[in-house]
Amino acid sequence: MNKKGAGLVLTVLLSMAAAFPVFAMETIDYLTLDIWAGFSVGSSSTDISVGVQEDGCYVDDMEVTNASGEWEASDRPKVCLTVMADEEYEFNSDFSKDDVEIVDGYGTVTSVSRSGNQTLKVYVTLRRVDQLNDKYSEEDDDYSDKTSSDEDYDDSYDDEEDYDEDYDDEDYDDEDSYDDGDYDLEAGEPVWDDQEDGMAYWDESDDARRYQLRLYLDDELYVSDLSSEEGSYDFSQFIDQGGSYYFEVRAVRGSARGGWYTSDALDVSDSQAEEIYENRYRSENTYYDDNSGPGATEASPSTVSPTEGAWLKDDIGYWWCNPDKTYPVSAWKQIGGQWYYFNESGYCVENAWVLTNEKYYYCGSDGAMLTNTTTPDGYYVDSDGVWIS
Repeated sequence: MNKKGAGLVLTVLLSMAAAFPVFAMETIDYLTLDIWAGFSVGSSSTDISVGVQEDGCYVDDMEVTNASGEWEASDRPKVCLTVMADEEYEFNSDFSKDDVEIVDGYGTVTSVSRSGNQTLKVYVTLRRVDQLNDKYSEEDDDYSDKTSSDEDYDDSYDDEEDYDEDYDDEDYDDEDSYDDGDYDLEAGEPVWDDQEDGMAYWDESDDARRYQLRLYLDDELYVSDLSSEEGSYDFSQFIDQGGSYYFEVRAVRGSARGGWYTSDALDVSDSQAEEIYENRYRSENTYYDDNSGPGATEASPSTVSPTEGAWLKDDIGYWWCNPDKTYPVSAWKQIGGQWYYFNESGYCVENAWVLTNEKYYYCGSDGAMLTNTTTPDGYYVDSDGVWIS
């Protein structure tokens, strides 16, 4: 290549670099986990609450992996925690189990695995079941001097200074406790949509990372452990019979939790409930079961019922709702023969470049990835959607 040609290539590359700004992310190097488990000898409970003391991340999911009926005194529950970083944060690439601390020696971190730069799997083995609740006294505010017989914890609770008298078991009641951690965690004015279609809304909090929800039917708890990252939730899949429904919502950030806010009642007849439930997905779609990303071999399309997924829209944009009410986040999905990219908030990207596996793709005005064409800003993408010139 002559110097003139080399200069032209350099100019093109520099102009492309300008088109794709790089945003610095804050690195999380350490985690401090505060765990409380409601297990006891003879019970089969797997109730557990986990908080993260650091900003920039939260516990997205937790699973007890060795539950098998009633707990015995010598059992040591094993827990898998999924910790997610907020969009402006990432975990250190060298993150290991040595970078995780369990408050008060409540358990031992056995391993840590990193998936991408914003997801950690943390595996923890808790103390023996007969010693799990020694952390705080259930009788009063005095420190409980019971200690673990395991050598890993033989002196973890001997020092009264380790006990914080302000802590109480209520602080770890994931259902009803209130501790906003000095954040603004209000989720006020929860309301049902005027269309009475099962959609619910509330005022969002600037400090919240997600919202917990629970649904009541005729003043009885009907569905719990629901979650949303936005100021809305579609309850239509749960409105399957007539009655009086209301919901509660609270804002969450790490281990900090706001108070519960309660909506007015939504009274529906049996016929209305049937209509709401049948229309819980509002369009029929062509669906591909292939999530490998653009440029892969296409799966054969097949027209499926609305329960296979649907496009939904709010004031921010479009997103894709899966049958189980999950939605793609920071991922490509093939829908109706087209590839779409969904950002870290789950919204479909439009009129923008997307960098995947060191290749650039362009999503057009309808969100679909462009192929074999020139993009609006003058670059050519090939049959796989990859920028080539």
